[in-house]
Amino acid sequence: MCRYIFATHFKTKSMQCKWTRSPVLDFLLVLSFPSASYGLNVYQTLVVCELLELDKAGKMIIKDAAGGYTTDELCYFNNIFTYTVNVTANITQEVLKPHLEEFKQEFAKFFYPICITTLRNYLKKRGGQVNRRITPNIRLIQKANSDSGGSRVSCLASGFYPRHINLTLFRDGLPVSDHEITGGELLPNADGTYQMRKSLEISAADKHKYTCSVTH
Repeated sequence: MCRYIFATHFKTKSMQCKWTRSPVLDFLLVLSFPSASYGLNVYQTLVVCELLELDKAGKMIIKDAAGGYTTDELCYFNNIFTYTVNVTANITQEVLKPHLEEFKQEFAKFFYPICITTLRNYLKKRGGQVNRRITPNIRLIQKANSDSGGSRVSCLASGFYPRHINLTLFRDGLPVSDHEITGGELLPNADGTYQMRKSLEISAADKHKYTCSVTH
């Protein structure tokens, strides 16, 4: 799945492409803005539509969130419309139903076609970029740590695309526990590829053998 994100966060815009293993294309719109009250409250709306294999239109989802928690979710697929509320609301189904019926029509006639058309047009312009495959450059690095007297072992994978990757540090052939490892964040490079680094602090007396495994 290649997922396109158009994000506006306090007037900052960016677009990136990220892959999953499924051949599905998503378009997401994320809006975040400060509240007029004291402090900072963030409200977000996530809009997702999918373009499946053979140019088949998939589902469309809208999620609303406040303070980092999803409040409600709308889903439309194959002319079936569902709505889920994840917070307590004093709204009866009788009051909610006519509004949902109206919104379902807007989904089917306006939002859904526009989102799917946007994806198809983007694929025509960026198909080569979306379908590229670049294998990672992998390095296992050991660097002395003057503060502790030991050293830091790092596994670095860089310059790969798409973004999904599995990186594991091994000690004598066994995976190192996650709580011992620092890093692991997926970071973008200036050329549109990605990098990931995982590190482990070891003592000067450590005689174990460390290796690194990367699956991309």
